[in-house]
Amino acid sequence: MGSIFSKIPTSRLEGLTDGIFAVAMTILVLSIEAPSPENIGITDVNTYIISLIPKISMYFISFILLGCFWLTHHSFFLIEKIDQTLVWTSILWLMTICLIPFSVSLVANFGTSMYAELFFGINIFFIGLLYFINIYYAYKKDFFKKNLDFNINIFLWFPISIIILSIIDIVISIIDPSFTNLFYLLIPAFLIMLSNSVPKIKFFKDND
Repeated sequence: MGSIFSKIPTSRLEGLTDGIFAVAMTILVLSIEAPSPENIGITDVNTYIISLIPKISMYFISFILLGCFWLTHHSFFLIEKIDQTLVWTSILWLMTICLIPFSVSLVANFGTSMYAELFFGINIFFIGLLYFINIYYAYKKDFFKKNLDFNINIFLWFPISIIILSIIDIVISIIDPSFTNLFYLLIPAFLIMLSNSVPKIKFFKDND
């Protein structure tokens, strides 16, 4: 008798993922507060907007990151079946996605704090690590559809780039926490490069 998890349609996991990404990407903007006319004069609006630049920057970076994570999660639409292990590792991965708005809020409010930057970097690190584990496990268990028409290695190299950048961010945060999150703007560039040319080092055999 198979596990009850093996009978869960993959569409349920896909739907849960889309819902969590939608909520997380929406909550991000809540870290940016519009001033109240009762608390700030018209002449001070410019100064207030300038003070919001760090928060707006973190919102932009994090929204782009979540967009990249959601885009690469397209790989799960290529999975025919799931089991208990994949369900729980996916839930753990989604938990780290849900943590992004809190991480962003920490950095936006305490950007010069080493601990705020470390928390954000560690959050991104586990997003990359758990995604790598999910894809690698699904491939090893032969959960992917047969005869895919593209190189599936792209789905492994993307989380590896996230892991590497997050480690660099964590190390630099210990030395100087200023501007370290700008490194993550390289992630969309890596995704574009990988979509056009997969590195020669391959985790999986080429698709038939």
